[in-house]
Amino acid sequence: DPEIDRRLRQFWGEYRTLLVVAQGLTLGDLCRRILDTTSAWIEIESLNDAARLSARLNVYRFLDLAEAWSPLEGRPSLAAFLDYLDSLLDESAADEMEAAQVGNEDAVALLTVHRAKGLEWEVVVLPALASGIFPAQSRGGNPETSPAVLPLSMRPDHDHAMDAASFVRFRHDVQEWRTAYVAVTRAKQRLVATGAYFYSFVRPKRPSDLFDMVRASPGVLERRPPGPLPGDGDGPESLTINSESAPDPDFPDGWRDRLTTRLESETRMEPNEQFARQQAVLFDIPAPLADAADDDKLTISVTGLVTYATCPLRYFWSEVDRLPRRPNRRARAGTRLHRRIELHNLGKVPLSEELTYDNLDTSHVGRFSSFLESRLGSLKPLLVEAPFLYRTDQGRVRGRIDAVYGDEDRWEIVDFKSGRKRIPGAEMLQLQAYALAASDNGLGRPAPGRMEVTFAYLGEGFDTHTETVDEAWIDRAAGDVAAIMTSISNEEFAATPSDACGSCDFLGVCESGKAYVAAADQ
Repeated sequence: DPEIDRRLRQFWGEYRTLLVVAQGLTLGDLCRRILDTTSAWIEIESLNDAARLSARLNVYRFLDLAEAWSPLEGRPSLAAFLDYLDSLLDESAADEMEAAQVGNEDAVALLTVHRAKGLEWEVVVLPALASGIFPAQSRGGNPETSPAVLPLSMRPDHDHAMDAASFVRFRHDVQEWRTAYVAVTRAKQRLVATGAYFYSFVRPKRPSDLFDMVRASPGVLERRPPGPLPGDGDGPESLTINSESAPDPDFPDGWRDRLTTRLESETRMEPNEQFARQQAVLFDIPAPLADAADDDKLTISVTGLVTYATCPLRYFWSEVDRLPRRPNRRARAGTRLHRRIELHNLGKVPLSEELTYDNLDTSHVGRFSSFLESRLGSLKPLLVEAPFLYRTDQGRVRGRIDAVYGDEDRWEIVDFKSGRKRIPGAEMLQLQAYALAASDNGLGRPAPGRMEVTFAYLGEGFDTHTETVDEAWIDRAAGDVAAIMTSISNEEFAATPSDACGSCDFLGVCESGKAYVAAADQ
């Protein structure tokens, strides 16, 4: 088969290229090159939100492991590294191989700053920004007096103008502030910096320099507990945890009085009553939250809505009983186009792409130029890649909107298309779901008085299809979405042949589709 021959030759060419470049790259760079060559990042970006976050997190951890690993003898080659990974698996031990897993879209990810490197979230909370905790104080010893510390003469970064102790503190502070930079830049929309005065029963801590820097930044909202705080007045040394008058917003009369009162009430209880209360605290399982019932409801992506409207059987093979799909070069080019538009809208400059087999199709470059020259290219969106979850009686619809333009009074919700303009068919459900989510305050802010939804086509210059959203339009959209979700819940997955069958990944196993295509060819 000529196609098989072509793919084998392409594979052999890529393999030979990797063999050559492996001779001059570090282990970490080689792993990154392999990830790029195999299109691993594109596959990861195609996952749903929770799976994508878990995959990216674990790949970054793997790359950190590759960067830090060094063999006992010889140079750090890929073969030696793979043997090392095999030994970790055989031992069923190492923390390095423990996979991180994000539970679902609503989960809170708890990570160290180092593990969060390269990731982003809408909201990031940094706790314990207190002096000596983060940024942390240097705990290293003096290289001139401590045998446990690497001598300065063996450090390539040694500054000979500084004494040993000062240099160690300086290098530690540099690394701590590099880590702090990573921490505060993980937030896409909101950063919450928190700290406490008491982390022990010794003396209160002051806010760290990082906390003060965040607090002094423009646009920051500061919330402090009521009443005097440790550090106000004569300084924190004047206040200790043992003070009878220690301020506490939860215990105006002091925590000692409240504790004493509670203990006295417990001692006045009969033994049987005390036992019953303890049993209730330890073993009574509280009733589930009111919205926990939603977990049993259908959750569908916007793409799933469009797929079902095109052909219920295609949806079944895509989402219910999944079958393998063919690699789609045009879809990958579309992913790169959307990524470039996203970076532009965020005010970021993309790193240059190395020319590989997977990105030889540079058509997205011309389409990106069409976007830049359009009326949208010079506008700053209100929202970029905005996630949403629209709830209905039948279940939930999740998705992500490319961009929202406008102001508080008018929105234009835009979905970018890499192809040519055409009359929208099933894909109209995309715009309907976006408008429903926006109208339901699903984008995190109240909906404006006027709203439009737009397909922006970039296949041949710049063209659009725009719908004006009013009450009647919303009612029709809600009905269309509800009808599809009801059909999915009822497991109605009959084939619906159409012109879309010609490009369907499952045509080879669909008799209805093959019959339709054969009739169309005649």
